[in-house]
Amino acid sequence: MPVTQPPVRFGLFELDPGAGELTKNGRKLKLQEQPLRLLGLLLEHPGQTVARERLKEALWPADTFVDFDHSLNAAVAKLRQALDDSAENPRFIETQARRGYRFIAPVDFPNGTGGAAASLPEPVKPVRLGSLFMVAGIAGIAAVAIVTLWLWRRPQPVRAQLVRLTNDTGLTMDPAVSPDGRLLAYASDRADGRNLNIWVQQLEPGGSSVQLTHFDSDTSEPSFSPDGSKTVFRSAHDGGGIYVIPTIGGEPTRLAPRGRNPRYSPDGQWIAYWSGAYGASVLAGDAGGEVYVLDAQGGQPHRIGSDLTVAGNPVWSPDAKHVLVNGWKNEQLSDWWIVSLDGSPSRQTGILAALRQQGFSYDFDRIPRLSQWNSDSILFSAAYGDAVTAWRMPISASGHSLGPAERLTSGTSFEVAPRLTPAGDLVFASLNLNSAVWSLPVDADHARITGNLKRVTDSPLEIMPSISQNGRLLATSGIARGATASRSRDGHLIWSLFAVEPDLQVHLTDLWTGEQSVASIREHAAIHPQISRDGTMITYGADDRIYIDRVSGGSRRVIARGTGKSGEQWKSWDWSSDNRVLLFGKADGRIFLVDVITGRQSVFLSHPEYDLFQAKFSPDGQSLAVNACDAHRVGMECWVFLVPLKADGTPDANNWIRIDHPTAWDDKPRWSPDGSLIYYISDRDGHLCLWAQRLAGRAKQPAGAPFPVYHFHNSKLAMINVGTASLEIDVARDKVVMSLGELTGNIWSLKR
Repeated sequence: MPVTQPPVRFGLFELDPGAGELTKNGRKLKLQEQPLRLLGLLLEHPGQTVARERLKEALWPADTFVDFDHSLNAAVAKLRQALDDSAENPRFIETQARRGYRFIAPVDFPNGTGGAAASLPEPVKPVRLGSLFMVAGIAGIAAVAIVTLWLWRRPQPVRAQLVRLTNDTGLTMDPAVSPDGRLLAYASDRADGRNLNIWVQQLEPGGSSVQLTHFDSDTSEPSFSPDGSKTVFRSAHDGGGIYVIPTIGGEPTRLAPRGRNPRYSPDGQWIAYWSGAYGASVLAGDAGGEVYVLDAQGGQPHRIGSDLTVAGNPVWSPDAKHVLVNGWKNEQLSDWWIVSLDGSPSRQTGILAALRQQGFSYDFDRIPRLSQWNSDSILFSAAYGDAVTAWRMPISASGHSLGPAERLTSGTSFEVAPRLTPAGDLVFASLNLNSAVWSLPVDADHARITGNLKRVTDSPLEIMPSISQNGRLLATSGIARGATASRSRDGHLIWSLFAVEPDLQVHLTDLWTGEQSVASIREHAAIHPQISRDGTMITYGADDRIYIDRVSGGSRRVIARGTGKSGEQWKSWDWSSDNRVLLFGKADGRIFLVDVITGRQSVFLSHPEYDLFQAKFSPDGQSLAVNACDAHRVGMECWVFLVPLKADGTPDANNWIRIDHPTAWDDKPRWSPDGSLIYYISDRDGHLCLWAQRLAGRAKQPAGAPFPVYHFHNSKLAMINVGTASLEIDVARDKVVMSLGELTGNIWSLKR
C-alpha cells in the first residue's frame, strides 16, 4: 500500500504532500504544480543546498522542451510570492549563488519524520569486521552496477537555447515558418505603432526583414504556401477578408470576404479559413462560425463541416485530407473535430475532454487554441494555472489523444501560436497583457466624442470599472496596491487574467484629485464593484456574498449571502436612484432584488430561455436594461433587451424590447444620464466595439439604427483582449470608462 506522507509545518504554513496543498493559517493558497513540487524538494533537505541541476531534473521530464534556467527562476519567484518571502532578506528560501537554493526556516516534521537528523538510528548488533567488509564490498559492486545501468538507460535531457527573433517595443505576433525553414513571417506594428502588417525575415536573430503589406487596418495570421512563393493572410481592410501576396513582395489579391486564420494545405491545393463572430482574443481559441476551403488559385469558397453547429480555427492534417477544428455539435461540449473535405461526417476527437481531465480549466472565451497538426502530435496554446503556454498533445494516426499533453514552454506571460520548424526548433509568440481602465471623453447624452481616449489606472491589472454620474469617483477591481506582478521575457510587468484570486480588491479613485483608497476586505476576491449614481454608496461581490458600504467608509455589511457551499461568485448589478434597492445576480441566470433597509430578497426578473445579466435601472426608474444570453445554445448568443417597469416597480414580463442584433454578441448595456441612449458593446462589425442606440419617449422604443461610438479594430489595444468576463463599461455625464487590454510582445525560438 502507498505510504501517506504527513503534513510538514514551517512558520504559519503547512504543506500536505499527499493532497498537494499549501495552506497558511488553515487557508489554502493558490500555487502552481512546479512551485509546489519545488517547495517539497527543498523541505526534503532542510538547511541543505539543493543544486539547481537537481531541481531542474526533478521538476521537468528529460524531454521537456523549455528554457530550464528561466523556468526555474520563475518557479522560485512564484514560491517566494506565495510565502511572502524576499530574495534580498529571506525567511524561508535562501539563494546560494550559482549553486542552488536552501530552505533556512525551522521545519516541523510530525512524529519525528523527515530530515536528515529527524530521528536517531535504531541500535545495531555488533558484527565481525571481516563480515562487514564483505557485505559492504558486495553492496558497493551491486550499487555501482545499478547506477551505471540507470545512467546508461536514462534519457538525457534535451537542452534548449531560448533565442529572441524579433526585438520590437510594440506588438509582434502570429509567427509562420516557411516549409524550407529559412523564412519567418509575422504580424507587427513596428512600422507606425498603430496597425499590424505582415513582415518577412530570415529565420535567425536579427535577420534582415522586409514589410510585405501596407494596409491601414490590422493585417495578421500569415501562412506560407508549400513552395514558399506565396503568403496568405487575413486583413481587416475593407470589411475584412482573406488575401494572398507573393513572398518576395507585390500587390495583394483578395480571395474571399471576411474570414480569419487562413492556412495553405500541405499539398498547396487549398486554403482553409473560418468566418464568424470573434468571441475570443488572440490569447485563446474560438469557434463562432463556419469553416470554408477555397482553391488556392482562386474561385468560390465552399463550406466544410456543415454538420457542426459552429466551428473555427482550422489546421490541416499532414496528408491534406482533413482539417482539425474547434467546434460544437448540437448540445455537446466544445471539442476538436476532424473534418473531411469530401463531406463525410465530422469525427469528434475527445481531446478537450482529455485536457479537462488533466486539469485544464477553460470556458467559452479561453478555449485552447489550435496551432499545428504534425504526424504524431498537435501543437496548441492553452491556459493552465495563471499563464498561457505552448503545449503538445501526442495523437494517434486517426487523430485521437495519446496524452497526457506535454508543456513545451513555461514562461510567465502568454506564449501562443507555437510552430515546429523543419529542424525541430520551436517558434512562438511571447505576449504581455496589461489590463487597465481607459476613459473616453464624450457628451454622453448625445454620444458625441469630445477628446482623446486615455488611460486612467496604472497598476498591472485593473478591470470592471464603475463611475459616479458626475464622473468624479471611479471604482475598479484590481490587484492589491503595491503587489508585485510577474515579469515577462521582455521584462514587462504582467498579471494574468486567469488568476482571479484574493489579490483582487475594490479600489476607489477620485479622478478630480487623484486620491486613491481600498474599499473591500482583503480576505476575498472582490469583483464587479458598483457605485451609486450620487457617488455615496459602493457595492461589490465576494464569493457568494454581496457587500455594501458608504464610499466614506465605516458601514460595511453583507446585504446578501449564500450557503457557502457552491463557491460561485455573486455579482452586484445596479443601485436604484434613491439607493434603497440593489440588483444582483447569482450563477443561475436570474436577477435578484434586495431592499437595503430591510434586507429582504426576492427574484426580480427571470426568463424561461435566457440567462440574464447586467441589469440596469433607467435614470427615471421606468425601465430596465438587461443582457440576455441563450441558455440552450452551445455557441452562446447574447442580446440587449429593454424591459418596461409597471407602476408598482415590477418588470412587465410580457413586453421585452430587443435592440437590433444582426450578429452573435451584444453586451454590457448602460444608460446615458438622461435616458435617451443605451450604450453597449457589440461584435456587429467583426470586433468588440462601443455602440449606442437612440431611444424615443417614455416607452424607450428604439429610434433608428444602432450606431458606432468608438471602434477597437486594433489588436494591440482592444476590448477583446480583456476577455468578456472581465470587460465592463460605464457611463458618466462627460465620459465613458471601459476595460481595455494592451498587448505587446515578440517572436522567440527554442533551439535544440
